[in-house]
Amino acid sequence: IVTGLIGALSQTMLARYTWWLVSTIASSSCCTTCSSASEALLRSALTEVQSTFNTLTVLVAVLWTAYPILWIIGNEGAGVVGLGVET
Repeated sequence: IVTGLIGALSQTMLARYTWWLVSTIASSSCCTTCSSASEALLRSALTEVQSTFNTLTVLVAVLWTAYPILWIIGNEGAGVVGLGVET
């Protein structure tokens, strides 16, 4: 989120895209780390807990994937879509 803010406040498109790339790499790293760290804990959990966790994992992965895509094609990035679509 902070890197997205820095990118939005940057004056040049190169700086914006650089911060977008840094943000995307960081969020991918966070998702991977959280996913692998929780696998060991889930092995001993109840089936309902595993199911709920898997559902939430998919939800977070989809939203964390959609955010950088919307940012790059939105107003702050390439400007392909307007602010109404972003929000």
